[in-house]
Amino acid sequence: MPIIDKQVVLSADDARERESSGVVSLVDATLVISSSTFNFGRWWVGFWFDLGVEIPLGSNIIAAYIELFVPWTANDDANFYIHFQKAAAPVTFTVGAGDITSRPRTTLSVPWIEDSVRAGGAGYYGSAKSLILPLQEVVNVHAISKVAVILRPNDDQVKSLQVYAIDGYADSAKLHIEYEPPAAPPAGNSPGTIIKSFDTPEANPQGLTFDGRCLWLANNSPDRIYQINPVTGTVIRSFAAPGAVPAGLAFDGRCLWHVDQNEALIYQIDPETGTVIKSFAAPGAGSYGLAFDGRCLWHVDQDEALIYQIDPKTGTVIRSFASPGDFPWGLTFDGRTLYCTDYGTNRIYQLDPATGTVIRSFASPDTLPYGLTWDGRCLWVVDASEDEIYQIVV
Repeated sequence: MPIIDKQVVLSADDARERESSGVVSLVDATLVISSSTFNFGRWWVGFWFDLGVEIPLGSNIIAAYIELFVPWTANDDANFYIHFQKAAAPVTFTVGAGDITSRPRTTLSVPWIEDSVRAGGAGYYGSAKSLILPLQEVVNVHAISKVAVILRPNDDQVKSLQVYAIDGYADSAKLHIEYEPPAAPPAGNSPGTIIKSFDTPEANPQGLTFDGRCLWLANNSPDRIYQINPVTGTVIRSFAAPGAVPAGLAFDGRCLWHVDQNEALIYQIDPETGTVIKSFAAPGAGSYGLAFDGRCLWHVDQDEALIYQIDPKTGTVIRSFASPGDFPWGLTFDGRTLYCTDYGTNRIYQLDPATGTVIRSFASPDTLPYGLTWDGRCLWVVDASEDEIYQIVV
């Protein structure tokens, strides 16, 4: 298993930015990540690392963490969120206004909210904060050779953490990554070729999504949502679906999104507890597939044979276009394009999300392709005729 250990080495590899002005500094002896609205002010901090190798698209991140050297008991209260820049090869930092805050960040972040970080004495801290999920979010859509870690101050408390920077000390920030490269798809096989399959936990499977490590399956009768190990097909846990006829699923980096056919509602759900965070009306009565593209939801309405782009904050329809078949069901986003299943034609369509134009299509593994998701390398489709989940070549 490949292991990467890197450290900040140049002035442009670490930086801080005052939120109020966008002013970026590259030559500090120390960096203060501050959520204060006075004194230090609110400061964002960034760290850049050249990995020295390329982590392939679709790799499985096994471990990831950043370590920061905390020298003093003054200003040793962490109160921020850790993101990665969502890019294949981010550049080093510059003094350009807003260079840290304007970078596209992962939807998923890891909170570091801890008082008296340095209680154990001066040294490196942070290895207990697992960054697997935000890094996996990047690797699901990009092969990466360089990374930028962005520390975003929290809003609710006035605290600051002061750490060494490369321009003052040799004990600069460190990054540790362990990963498994993806297994190569079967050579010479055409799109739709089955890589592996396993049974669904119950009959009547519906929606399917992937969270970077696990599959999630919505099931109708029993009305439950299952978290599934994609390697073994084993159920990790499950909870009750919020409605009577569960359908599509999507994952936004933090939460599940789920649509219920009977209620015609789209729910945002806490995946840890199954608690509904909020809900809003689906745009039509034939509510089926869901997908998330990093900013917006996409939704299949089978009654109208339409695919909608939806603002997840308000539920407002941004636009829509016709589905390629009369019986659309599953929907997913691969970082650039949409894929949609249709059980009338038993095909999977790749679509341009800007126009709805069909890029290509290929046969589904069986006759009732419902839920669909993307794992960064392959598609997964659940088929209700055989109660089977398939991983397939694209």
